[in-house]
Amino acid sequence: MNPALEQIKTDESVWPEGASHYIDGVFTKWIDGDEYELNNETKEWEKEWEKEWEEISFGLDYYMNDDTYNVIPRPTKAFVPEVGEWCEHASLNKYGKLFYIGLDSSGFKAFNDTKGELLKFGDSAEFRPIKSERAELIDIIEASGNMPDGVLADNILNAGFTKEPTK
Repeated sequence: MNPALEQIKTDESVWPEGASHYIDGVFTKWIDGDEYELNNETKEWEKEWEKEWEEISFGLDYYMNDDTYNVIPRPTKAFVPEVGEWCEHASLNKYGKLFYIGLDSSGFKAFNDTKGELLKFGDSAEFRPIKSERAELIDIIEASGNMPDGVLADNILNAGFTKEPTK
């Protein structure tokens, strides 16, 4: 096994800024559907493929679904809460906010929920920082797409945001 390739698969710090994939030995990124490759000599991004070339149906999906290409997605750093930090379970929203206590004697991650109930999770559980209200609002707006303003307003109110009274 190539040690450099193993590092590319697992260590985000060796990736150039903006790169999203490593395809057959080349760092790549996509901007508005256009593919860019990092020139190893100049260290500059060069446009490799434009989405407007309709006779060619490339793009990331093409590479990901073709077994002849070796596609490595950029690794992401797993969030590890600090003892005493509030966070959320990454996939099970039913737990709400969790306060990280630390590892128990069996090595499980121990948390208290907002009601004080003790919850324990194994190594496969993933957590994320609690989003700020601003980040949550941005997610709602982006998810609403081109919906009418009234629907967007309903989505915002349904998520628990309230209009502050004017002073």
